[in-house]
Amino acid sequence: MKKAKVLFLISFLSLQTILCSGVMMPETVYAQTQENQARVSDNIVIKYRVYNGKYQYRRWNATKQCWVDPNWIDM
Repeated sequence: MKKAKVLFLISFLSLQTILCSGVMMPETVYAQTQENQARVSDNIVIKYRVYNGKYQYRRWNATKQCWVDPNWIDM
């Protein structure tokens, strides 16, 4: 009787491992290195325009897709 319980437990655990192996995802760990920080840093692009005969510029954050400056700045 004891041997049957042990065999059942072993077969249950092995079956559970086989069934869950495709479902479980490995845990991702991010290390703080200079290489990771370089990839995460914002990409700032300067946009230019001519408005009413005046040259203007404004900074665009390409990483976050938003303006850095609230208004256009005269040059």
